[in-house]
Amino acid sequence: MDQPTRSQRFLQKAAALIAAIEVHNKPDFRYREESFTILALNAWELLLKAELPSLNENDPKCLYVYETGPARKVSPPRNAIGNATELATVKL
Repeated sequence: MDQPTRSQRFLQKAAALIAAIEVHNKPDFRYREESFTILALNAWELLLKAELPSLNENDPKCLYVYETGPARKVSPPRNAIGNATELATVKL
């Protein structure tokens, strides 16, 4: 059994858009518009992250923005706890 590619896994998670539509169609749901917006944006980000690797031969490096640090080492920027910052979370 073949492992799904990174793009396929992101595409499966993009079902958040279906959840967004279901929340929006509920007649009596508090913060319906806000919940829809958050879920729809999350689905859009996942679709973007599914498309980028598929265009770049499934290379995970295309999801990161790289910067030159001390000693001219190129690496993705790090957040407060030391994890690499992905493209979608970097202020462009």
